[in-house]
Amino acid sequence: MKNFLFFHMGTAFISIMLLEAPLLSVDGELLGKIGSVNQSTGEIIVQSPNAGQKIFMGSRLYVRIGDRVVIMTATFPMQTVAKCRLIPGNGKYLGKMARGLPVYLYVPDVEKAPILETDREIKEYYHKLEEVTLDDGTRLLGVIYLQDSKNVKMNTSSGVVTIPISGIVQVKMK
Repeated sequence: MKNFLFFHMGTAFISIMLLEAPLLSVDGELLGKIGSVNQSTGEIIVQSPNAGQKIFMGSRLYVRIGDRVVIMTATFPMQTVAKCRLIPGNGKYLGKMARGLPVYLYVPDVEKAPILETDREIKEYYHKLEEVTLDDGTRLLGVIYLQDSKNVKMNTSSGVVTIPISGIVQVKMK
């Protein structure tokens, strides 16, 4: 068992007990993909093998269209699909919704992290660059910008990544 000290914008965060855990996913939990879009009714069908266990009536989901997070609400979840509608203010993106787009579980902080495509852009925006080594040997470059009791959110050139604290072996400033 090891304790590591994380620094974020001048504030110290302490993690407890670093053990094994996998990298979750880019942006948030990947739930499935868009199966179909009915332009006339505004209904979006999300295909997800675990829709019955992961998506509930009123659940917020999202897709990325360019640099925009487009949010939808589940109106009728079933076993392997969920009917959804875009929330007010996102309707203008209905025409850009396409079959096969990845669908993620919405987390409020996903909209807060800017999309930065290179390590240089990340360093210029945050004025630092961190290398995180995971227990499986994976190394990620970016910046940890949010931490709770179980996970950190890291902005990388591949997007926002959620990492369980228990899967982090080391954090180094670059």
